[in-house]
Amino acid sequence: MYFEPPNMDSAESVRFSDGMIQDPLSRNTFLLSEGLPQCLCPQTIKNVTLFEVKRRFLTALPAFIKEFTNLEFLHLPAYTASSLKPGDLPDSVRTLLVYGGSIKLHSELVLPSLEKLVVTQGECRFHHSTLPCLKMLSTDLDKENRILTQVLRLTQLKHLSIGPIRNENLFLELSALSLTSLNIRPGSALRSLDGIELIGSLTQLQLTNFRQLAKIERLNELIGLIDLIFLRCYIEDLNPLNLHPSLKSLTLWSCKPVPELTPVNHIKTLEQLVLRNCGSIDSNLLKRQIDTRIKLIL
Repeated sequence: MYFEPPNMDSAESVRFSDGMIQDPLSRNTFLLSEGLPQCLCPQTIKNVTLFEVKRRFLTALPAFIKEFTNLEFLHLPAYTASSLKPGDLPDSVRTLLVYGGSIKLHSELVLPSLEKLVVTQGECRFHHSTLPCLKMLSTDLDKENRILTQVLRLTQLKHLSIGPIRNENLFLELSALSLTSLNIRPGSALRSLDGIELIGSLTQLQLTNFRQLAKIERLNELIGLIDLIFLRCYIEDLNPLNLHPSLKSLTLWSCKPVPELTPVNHIKTLEQLVLRNCGSIDSNLLKRQIDTRIKLIL
């Protein structure tokens, strides 16, 4: 699952970063430690779409953030995100990116427009009613599977990045959702992909840190899968993918040793083979071995 940062190239977009905001009209920069200065153009306030805290000096969000009625993107440290209370944010927020640890969202907090929630390091504990429109979620899972229980109640969810996996029935449970992309993160105890074919809606799959992965032929039953990524995985043989009916892009990232690659020539739909940080590869030899219809990215 890929996370796209917001586009701040628009002339109308205004960034609030570490307490600083620049008025595009006056070109003055203001430090907003207590409140919004009267001389700040109202249009500038209206056009604030990104609010970020990188230097960790805000323990709680300022009350004036509610005046940013077009705010869409929040980038916060974990302790600030955990301090969010009902009524703290404008309803316009669509993306929340959290760094620096685990968070627990207030049980009565509702983020009605939030579509993307990414916790880069740690767990996100929440109640599903807080996130009625969530489409993308990235979080670690807890040992008690309480987070997974809430994940399974996010009916709008399309993109999911989770781990470590301790539940052998994970794929069966995830089949209740209409996921289009899934990333199984490091630390998972899964040794087999049995049951993954039950998530028939997947178009993108990333498997991370699978050192004893078996039965990759199960992936052939994901008939809508277009993009497959192996990250730091040990793949003994790619031949089982020969019969995949729809795969267009195959990525091996930090996969050592690299398996024999010529079997990918038999994947009739394959358009792209990506190799990143996979050790020493003779690119000239590989170009002679791989069908010319397949684009090589090294």
